[in-house]
Formats: sequence, structure tokens, C-alpha cells
Amino acid sequence: MLMKVALCEDVLCDQEHVKLLVQSWAQKTGHEVQLRIFADTHKLLGAIDNGFEAFDCYLLDIEMREKHEGFDLARIIRKQSEHIPIVFITSHKEMAFCGYDV
Repeated sequence: MLMKVALCEDVLCDQEHVKLLVQSWAQKTGHEVQLRIFADTHKLLGAIDNGFEAFDCYLLDIEMREKHEGFDLARIIRKQSEHIPIVFITSHKEMAFCGYDV
């Protein structure tokens, strides 16, 4: 079964790191994963809002350089679906537990 995953991360080296982690997980677990990478939230929101993409899981950077940061983006996604898995990515320990509200 194909799992469609969206990664929203604005730092290129972090995109590559997460991509390798996802590929490693998929290989170890036998899952087939299609990973789409978005460098900003507006492009991901455009793909979602226009119905171009439907994802099975979202990997969201918490701290982005633009208006819709990870938590804001997650709230928008939650309005569309309460059940879709959202995984937050951060290097800030103090922000790690804030995602439980979403």
C-alpha cells in the first residue's frame, strides 16, 4: 500500500535529513512511501486547498520563516481532518510539547 507523505520544511539540509529518515523507515518496515517536499506552507496549502494532493501523513517543521508556521498549518489541516497523522519537526526542546494542542 502506498503512503503519501507531505514534508513541509524550509531548510534544505533538514529536508534531506528527514527524507533519508523516511526512506530508511520505509525500507525497514516494508512500506511504500511517496514523499512530497514543500519548502513553504503556502505551496502545501495550495496543494491541499485546490484538491491536487491528498496526503496520508504530514511532517511539519514547527518554526518556519513565513506567516503560516507549523502549528498554524496543523490547525488548518485539523479543520479538514481530525484523524490524519501530523508529526512535528523541531530542534527546540521547549516547543516539542506544544504540538499536543493540535
